[in-house]
Amino acid sequence: MTLLLAAIPAPLAAQGLEIDIEAFIHAMVYKHGFNRQELRNTFRGVQPKPEVLSVAPPEAKPWREFRAATVSREQTDSGVKFWAIYEKSLDRVSAEYGVPQEIIVATVGVASRYGHRIGGFRAIDVLTTLAFQHKRRADFYRGELEEYLLLARETRLDPLRIRGTASGAIGISQFLPSAYRKYAKDLDGNGKPDLVNSVPDAAVSIANSYRINGWKTGEPVAVRAEVSAAALSGMNRTDLEPRATVAELQ
Repeated sequence: MTLLLAAIPAPLAAQGLEIDIEAFIHAMVYKHGFNRQELRNTFRGVQPKPEVLSVAPPEAKPWREFRAATVSREQTDSGVKFWAIYEKSLDRVSAEYGVPQEIIVATVGVASRYGHRIGGFRAIDVLTTLAFQHKRRADFYRGELEEYLLLARETRLDPLRIRGTASGAIGISQFLPSAYRKYAKDLDGNGKPDLVNSVPDAAVSIANSYRINGWKTGEPVAVRAEVSAAALSGMNRTDLEPRATVAELQ
């Protein structure tokens, strides 16, 4: 189903919904059995956040800048403290999933500074803005908005209350809604995965994401390489997705 694109007025609550929002709602009703009026009420509560349209992901920075902002004495000390507090959970997760504790700990640190930076935006405000106003990735974010509403329904959470980052990532593990639904696991035993409030759940979900995406226990995660300028020139790209196999890189 094709959804129309249009700018979203602010606030949506002050007037009727735009045709692209209505089309999206219709698709959610048709595909997933949502209540049409409930979705309309939800979107009338959305406050668009145009400032997120110009926010670049930190991973887009050159490696030197990204490393300087991510690897520091303060960050290392925080990681050591985090590891000590949650050692039992990390030990259990590592043993079951084959992902070393230090990899899980480092991932939590990069993702959310050990739970201290999980975002101050309402996730639905960000995702709706990106889904209908982003020039290049509107289709992608409409998919994430769809996943978000499914996630909220499955977890019985109010979609207007969940908070996230300027990219729509949620929780301690900073998963986008699609990743949340795909990888989230419950470790603390309360019956449902909670990546916003439960560190054990976030840890096992991170390990699960690594394993599903091909983590091989005991194999190296990086190798040092020396590359000629001529070989490197053919690999210059602006996107973040990996395109070359290890064999091609060799």
